Amino acid sequence: MGSSNSLGDKEAISFSAEIKIESIWSHPETFQGQKVLVRGRYLGWKGQIGHPLITRSDWAMEDNTGAIHVTGLPAKGLNPVQDIGHPLQVLGTVRVNAEGVPYIRAERVIVEVVQ
Repeated sequence: MGSSNSLGDKEAISFSAEIKIESIWSHPETFQGQKVLVRGRYLGWKGQIGHPLITRSDWAMEDNTGAIHVTGLPAKGLNPVQDIGHPLQVLGTVRVNAEGVPYIRAERVIVEVVQ
């Protein structure tokens, strides 16, 4: 499996190691403002999780530990209703809204190519 975009070594260094979504939900104050890499599956608008209500175009993703909303960038080429479960990676900064709901402000979304 490849990805539609490759991540150069220099860019990868600016982000912390891969983080599980459960860790962000368990300790949102620790991750607030931290750059993270999250690998998982696209949920589009399906996520049954607390919504940070940042924009109407926010979407959700999940890994094996939980789900979280993503804002700032779309998952290009994915349909928020038809492409549920498509693998992707999000590089971004964890934010927490006034109600304590964490979300990721994406700086890069890598939609993996499935063959």
